[in-house]
Amino acid sequence: MSTLHFEQYHYHQPDLILGGQRFQARVSLYDHGIWRIHLWQRPQDAHKGSAAILSPPAPIAPLLDPDGEGVRLESPDGDHLWLQLDPFRWQWQDLTALGVEAERQRSLQQETAPSDTPSHHPISDSTDGLPRGAGFTLTLKAPPGDTYYGLGERTGFLNKRGRRWVNWNTDEFHHSPQADPLYQSHPFLIGCHGGRYWGLYLDESWYSSFDLACTDPDTLAIHSAGPTFDLYLIPGPTPSEVVQRYTRLTGRAPLPPLWALGMHQCRWSYPDAESVTAIVAAYQAHTLPLSAIWMDIDYMESYKVFTFSPHRFPDPAGLIHNLRDQGVRTVVIVDPAVKQERGYPVYESGSDLGAWVSDERDTPLVGEVWPKPTVWPDFSRPEVQ
Repeated sequence: MSTLHFEQYHYHQPDLILGGQRFQARVSLYDHGIWRIHLWQRPQDAHKGSAAILSPPAPIAPLLDPDGEGVRLESPDGDHLWLQLDPFRWQWQDLTALGVEAERQRSLQQETAPSDTPSHHPISDSTDGLPRGAGFTLTLKAPPGDTYYGLGERTGFLNKRGRRWVNWNTDEFHHSPQADPLYQSHPFLIGCHGGRYWGLYLDESWYSSFDLACTDPDTLAIHSAGPTFDLYLIPGPTPSEVVQRYTRLTGRAPLPPLWALGMHQCRWSYPDAESVTAIVAAYQAHTLPLSAIWMDIDYMESYKVFTFSPHRFPDPAGLIHNLRDQGVRTVVIVDPAVKQERGYPVYESGSDLGAWVSDERDTPLVGEVWPKPTVWPDFSRPEVQ
């Protein structure tokens, strides 16, 4: 474990670049006063891309710190970010960073408690010389009374303070207040200090954790196991303004059609077309409103996506049109998993494209969900999308 130190800085518009013997950093400003702090060690990570960020950075207005210990930056609306170089610290609005530490040799098994350590997390040496389990840990002050919200689809209390939350997706059926992690990871945190709100977005897909004054009641610690640490500071001062700026940065979902806001019937599952039509007929017989019916995986042939069972759903187009004539839309579930089967057109076309998520040996990662065996499309690539 080593604390980050920087010795020099220069402007390479639109960014401020910090340089040290082992680590480098980039500080960028985005529209609406959003700051980005990107840390790395390997040269190939200097220009880390992102599938999540839509906005380009804007020019920075530098202001030299009068004490000569760092750099003070200013956004067009007068918001300041103060950076201390040695050791690396920063202050922004109501947040004070106590420092960033980088770890090279200590494995994730040592970094986490046994109860939340994924047994399948890669911690062996990689071919590029970076040990698995290396990473960065940012610590910030967590004054008493500050509250923390967000982190995506998690159960439990609204205020997440006092627990350590993990971002490492798992197939967790039991959504209890104690369950963590769950199916999805959303490393977006909203904090409140004295009635003023701010947001933090960690743009990393590696294993990460948010220790919200759990291990130390006065400290907030954010850890990422990857070779970079890419953090966005999002101003408020209200929760709605934080969310507006965050969604302007990452993109906003389109408004749903009106029928999507109506009554939906969904369950696992309907075995055949007759069962689907019987459900719709029962709604009508009881004069109950129905806008849509969902069909789960049993409509497929051998759980293969983009197929219908020719025996149980012999005329899917006719079924869907018939339901539409009755004012009922049809939603068919499509899993993000493709059965590995020779002759199956979806698998063959994906294999021709090299579309599948790969393991550390650059061969398709094979597992199982409903179909067995299964491969997964790499949706981070535009041609796979």
